[in-house]
Amino acid sequence: MYNTMALGGEVMSSLVLYSGLLKDDHYCLIKTMHDFDDFKKVIKVFSEDPYNEVLSDQDCIDEFDSYERNGFVIGGYVDGQIQGINCILNDVPEDYSINFVNPKRIAYYSGLAVLKNCQKNGLGWRLVTETDRYIQELGKYDYSFARIRCFDSQSEGIFRKHGFIDAYQDEELIVDDVTYLRNTGVYDHDLRKYMVKKLISSTDNSYYKR
Repeated sequence: MYNTMALGGEVMSSLVLYSGLLKDDHYCLIKTMHDFDDFKKVIKVFSEDPYNEVLSDQDCIDEFDSYERNGFVIGGYVDGQIQGINCILNDVPEDYSINFVNPKRIAYYSGLAVLKNCQKNGLGWRLVTETDRYIQELGKYDYSFARIRCFDSQSEGIFRKHGFIDAYQDEELIVDDVTYLRNTGVYDHDLRKYMVKKLISSTDNSYYKR
């Protein structure tokens, strides 16, 4: 069984980060998670509008493995059911336009997702709040960052409320034009920008190489 197993077959324990109520009074549990089945249920959100990404079962397995090897996943459970995830990678993809001074000390918010039936109840905000707190406590990162859609982003407001700001280089907004095959069968593109947050423990005052 792949479920609840990390690479190598080791059963991984979870760390509870939050237990309480959301703004709609539903019970919420936020914890580190190693359950592939729960991860797959939520990551499939990116196969829906507006992303329409092609996500095969193998794609989901490969992505989950990447977090088990070099990052972590925070799960959001509402009334005992998985409803959201926040995925962190301890690295910066080589093809990204942002250039950090020390890319090995970066926490990349690579996948914040909440199932549609649980959106707008504060779960996304709670996931970022507890992830940010956890990252700060670990003390091994200089910056956090996310790459989001330039227009119609569902997460931009959440990141701004947590102290993330738009990333600029030489007074220009850093933007990527992302083109990929959609599950509609056509290639399309959208613009992605970067939002960054300097962490309390960091002594680095420049997030990009000059």
